[in-house]
Amino acid sequence: MFRLFFAAIALSAATFLTPAPAPAAPAAGVTVLHASGAPAIVIGPRRAQRMTVTIGSFRAVVGLAEPVGAGPLGHAVDSLPVPAGVPAGTPIVVQVEPASAGLPHLLAEDPAIDDAVTAARASGVTLGVLGAMLCLQLAGFVLTRDRSIPWYAGFVGTLLLIELLRDGALPGLRVPTLQELALLDLANGICMIGFVVSYLQLWTQARRLFWGIASALSVLAAFDVLVASGPLLHGAVESVRTPILLFGAVILTIATVMRMRDYPPARFLLAAEGLIFVAVAYRVVRTFTPYSVPFLDDWNYELSTISNSVLLGVALVMRSRYALRQRQHLEDRLEDATRAAEHDALTGALNRRGLVTALENATSGTLFYLDLDGFRTVNDRFGHAAGDAMLVQVVRTLREVVGAEATVARVGGDEFVVVVADEDRPRADRLIEQMTEAIAKIRPGGRARAGGIGASIGYAPMTGLTFDNAMRIADANSYRTKTYKQALSGTTA
Repeated sequence: MFRLFFAAIALSAATFLTPAPAPAAPAAGVTVLHASGAPAIVIGPRRAQRMTVTIGSFRAVVGLAEPVGAGPLGHAVDSLPVPAGVPAGTPIVVQVEPASAGLPHLLAEDPAIDDAVTAARASGVTLGVLGAMLCLQLAGFVLTRDRSIPWYAGFVGTLLLIELLRDGALPGLRVPTLQELALLDLANGICMIGFVVSYLQLWTQARRLFWGIASALSVLAAFDVLVASGPLLHGAVESVRTPILLFGAVILTIATVMRMRDYPPARFLLAAEGLIFVAVAYRVVRTFTPYSVPFLDDWNYELSTISNSVLLGVALVMRSRYALRQRQHLEDRLEDATRAAEHDALTGALNRRGLVTALENATSGTLFYLDLDGFRTVNDRFGHAAGDAMLVQVVRTLREVVGAEATVARVGGDEFVVVVADEDRPRADRLIEQMTEAIAKIRPGGRARAGGIGASIGYAPMTGLTFDNAMRIADANSYRTKTYKQALSGTTA
């Protein structure tokens, strides 16, 4: 009993003497922020690889899912906006990984800062696209020497300068005056005109059209220079310059449409010029009417700049593709004409001219000269159509006997030449026998009972002989063979 009493006293004392557990400390890398009730952004530390933001039931994670090596690849964590409607004082639990990266903080949203960031990003995209198009076309100029590309480079280069200077984007440089920007814009227009003129090949192929648009554009350019150099207010400058630009776009578009009748690549420019016309027309409407589209007011320059440079670059590529196709077409036609000039139209074999070209560099081989026997009788008895069919069959038969590597030519009405690469005399004798037997099997119109034809064949080795000498020797040997056959048969045909 005493022992139980003592144990109860000891347990009661231990209960009172043991301190209550302290509240759990925040985990490493966890920070609790409190919402202000106004729009805000959670900004993560620069060295963080991962940031988890929890606001009530809302939870979002930004950053790299897994580190790359010992640290993040670049600046992984940027920011995360606080959802709208979060009451003031609401806890925002932010966990940063690794914990040593630093502490996050809240930043109130500033519309001016947001607009500046958006404009900077748009400017960066514009400069990137313009720079990429400029580099690609300059590389194309190295390969093609297209005279339109330097004008395109000037057009895109002035756009790059305007984009960099108009908002003071280059550190250390003052924002240019309105007159300076207008003159730079004028240089951009001159490059655009030069591009269109050289692209459409007006100076070399359409002089009348060139002088017509040159006269019209010169008048507009003179007005533009006067307006740009005069001390006018912005509204007055826009009210004069935008109609000038619109008329210039109309003149270039009309010239392009007129050029399409005899120069198909002109159609590739229409998309770009149409877009230029729409962009300038909106500026005119915006200047003289209360009509306004806020999105276009903010991004008109960037959209038109990127679109124009891309579409004009595409037009250059498409014209180069058209030129390659035309060149290939001309080469094909030249090849067809050359083939027609060097081949027999009936049989497809080489003619005498083609044979000379084929053997121009030949220094060895064996030349066979074939003269058909009895072919005139076939023409008289069965008609010239049957005779032509037999000539075609003769060429086909010769190719089957001598092989695809040998040269077969028709040098006369019923005279043929075959050239093989080697000068083996026993093989030449066998080829003569094979060709004679194969030709003897040919029948006019496929009539098995009709009389066939024969062939008197002579040959000559080509080593040490010119082509003409080899032909004369082989022809003489063929004539001797024909004379011998006629003497045996008692005929004279």
